[in-house]
Amino acid sequence: MAVHRGNRWTSEEDEQLRKLIAAKTSPVLISVKLKRSLVAIRMRLVALRRKAKRKADWLGKASTFRQNPLGYNNERHCSGNRTL
Repeated sequence: MAVHRGNRWTSEEDEQLRKLIAAKTSPVLISVKLKRSLVAIRMRLVALRRKAKRKADWLGKASTFRQNPLGYNNERHCSGNRTL
């Protein structure tokens, strides 16, 4: 499935990824359609989020691109009852 191994993402692939995410397509189906691994897709989403955050920060707005469209848990699997 790693057909694109090492290849850069094109703007067309980014747009297709955004559309698939917006349509709530399963990660496996996205992987098949884009011919990328699940890890590559997850990493691209992270990069796109960072890019959107930088753009929002540059515009002086709070970032609203904190969605987790693939449902991955970004928490560190803690109970949330930690004291600092």
